[in-house]
Parts: sequence; structure tokens; C-alpha cells
Amino acid sequence: MKTGWQYFTGIIILLLLVVSSMLFYFIPKAAGIILPFKWDHIPLAQTRNIVFQYLGKPATAAFPNDIWKAERENGEYILNIHYKTNPDTIAESYTLDFIYKLGFFSKKYHLKSEGIK
Repeated sequence: MKTGWQYFTGIIILLLLVVSSMLFYFIPKAAGIILPFKWDHIPLAQTRNIVFQYLGKPATAAFPNDIWKAERENGEYILNIHYKTNPDTIAESYTLDFIYKLGFFSKKYHLKSEGIK
């Protein structure tokens, strides 16, 4: 017959499993699904002006990297596009991250990255 502390330990272990699966699996999957639409189709191999027309004005424009931000109720999406430093300023690669914020807890998730070949 199990005692009370064994049930309590089992419940604590189950709770830790649920919380860790949310933090490391479900939150990044959900953040990847509810991306801003245009951020799911980044125009690589295009000039900087075309990228600006497609995505709008960046939050931080510091050549050769531009950064766009989108606030959500529980976090923030950050899109960083890197350009070639030649006169054409072609979009060469991007990274897309999500910073999840819940009270005192904050965690950064890397959602996507891609570059031209």
C-alpha cells in the first residue's frame, strides 16, 4: 500500500514533466504556427528595398543587419535579416526567434533560419 508521500512525489514528478514538455516542446511549436504571415515567407536573394516594401519599416535599421519586432501578449518575435555588403545589398540570410515571457520567466526560442546558397 502506498503512503501519502509516495502519492505526493508522483504528483510532483508528473507536474514537472508537464511543465517541461510545455516549455521545451509545445510553446516553440505554437510560436512557429502563429507567426506573422509575411515572416513565414522571407524574400531572400532580393534587394534591401524590396525587403522593406514586403516587410515594412524595421525596428532597427543598421546595415548590414535589419531587425523587425512583433509584440504578442506573451512574448515577442524577432526577425533579423543579414545583407551582403556589396553594392547590391542582397538579403543573404535571416534568423527568426521568439522570446516567451511569463511573469518572471523568460526564454528565447530559435524558430527558423535560412540563407541563400
